[in-house]
Amino acid sequence: MRSFKFAVLLLAGCLASVLCSAAQLKTIGDFSLLDHKGKFHQLSWYGDQKAIVIFIQGNGCPIVRNGAPALKAIRDEFAGQGVTFFMLNPQIQDTRQSIAKEAEEFAYDFPILVDEAQLVAESLGVDRTAESFVIDPKTMTVVFRGPIDDRLGYETQKPAAKHHYLKDALTAVLAGQAVADDTAEAPGCIINFPSRTQHRAEAVSYIDDIVPILQDHCVACHHDGGIAPWSMSSHVMVQGWSKMMREVVMTRRMPPGQIDPHVGKPIVDVVGLTPTEKQQLVHWIDAGALMETGADDPLTALTFDNPRYTLGKPDMVFKVPAQSIPATGIIDYRYIPVELNLDEDVWVRAIEFIPGDRQVLHHVIAYLASPADKTVRGRRNGSARGASVGGYAPGANRMRFGTTVAA
Repeated sequence: MRSFKFAVLLLAGCLASVLCSAAQLKTIGDFSLLDHKGKFHQLSWYGDQKAIVIFIQGNGCPIVRNGAPALKAIRDEFAGQGVTFFMLNPQIQDTRQSIAKEAEEFAYDFPILVDEAQLVAESLGVDRTAESFVIDPKTMTVVFRGPIDDRLGYETQKPAAKHHYLKDALTAVLAGQAVADDTAEAPGCIINFPSRTQHRAEAVSYIDDIVPILQDHCVACHHDGGIAPWSMSSHVMVQGWSKMMREVVMTRRMPPGQIDPHVGKPIVDVVGLTPTEKQQLVHWIDAGALMETGADDPLTALTFDNPRYTLGKPDMVFKVPAQSIPATGIIDYRYIPVELNLDEDVWVRAIEFIPGDRQVLHHVIAYLASPADKTVRGRRNGSARGASVGGYAPGANRMRFGTTVAA
């Protein structure tokens, strides 16, 4: 057997016609979360809606369980009127698996956004479950916050609600009228935010907490000569970009190429921040992105040689013909065959993609096909497609394969 490597080239505001009280007015940033079924949702994607409803869910909370039918009834009543409904679970004790089980048991047919880092709930100011929020997705403004209605209380419930807070708020928003500001406080189960409490009592350290996160997940691309558009060469650079960093972390745009860790077996060499790392980074940014007084900045001491091949000298190099890319417009997928011309079978140990121009190349997906694939699989856009052997995207350009061979 032979082993080888080869390289291939907001200003805050309410709805325009809706008057909101100062107590209700709160602007939140854009965010992205996966729901309990693994589907991706981003708040700004729902900008064509007139309102977004977020109901705080938590496993085991009787007020949530008892209030869900009323939430369903409101959703059905406003169906087709431009209102999208979500549940949001920020409880540290709940997992995607347990949330899915609770949803099945109590027939929650809403997407339940899993807020593992609790940062979305923090931005909303959540303290308890069973609270509902109405958000204007165009301005990211909370125009209502309160209970669904007044039927449920702590260990008490009425035969029927007298006040329908959420329904009335949605009716007002859709009619362009003022949202009432005399909403009662929502009863619910208290949610623990341990990282928020810890970071308020003990500030996140730039030296001890933030720099290791940047070194592990960011500076490999964000350095002079790297693939990223700006360099994390010092604290002042990071501080200057910190608000932008917060946005791309909250919307899951960075680190790039994130893979859902709840699906399948663990995957090695995958970029992405843990919930704890997200908490530390966002809380540090919210506190001003400061560095300890008198400390030496570890980022200024980092050096990078930017080798052409990061896995060492390859055994084989296959070149893709140069491609001409227009400055603007939409480009169809290009299927470019590259002949390997191998005279014997080989074992592939690793693969690395080297872009000719990092600012132009968006991504590559490489397939390995034999002449038989042209007959068995047929052709698509003139290219036979076999098994995928890896790909390239900014921040992810190499893949190592395991050493275990099936019998």
